[in-house]
Amino acid sequence: MLSNAFFGLLKSESYYRKKFSTTFHLEIGFNRFINYYNKRRMTLKFNGLTPLMFRINMKWPIKFFTEKRLMR
Repeated sequence: MLSNAFFGLLKSESYYRKKFSTTFHLEIGFNRFINYYNKRRMTLKFNGLTPLMFRINMKWPIKFFTEKRLMR
């Protein structure tokens, strides 16, 4: 279900907005959108952080949680 939403967004934001002359240019456009989606888009779910910034900021709690769990 999540993949359907992502591919719908990919098509509406990338494919339908531009005209691509070759499949190579289409692939470049898709790669740019996927890079934007994974690294640069800000979301309310992450309090305005990008997914990349959220992952960087969340490294210490995950490390802390795994270390604390191993100590039991």
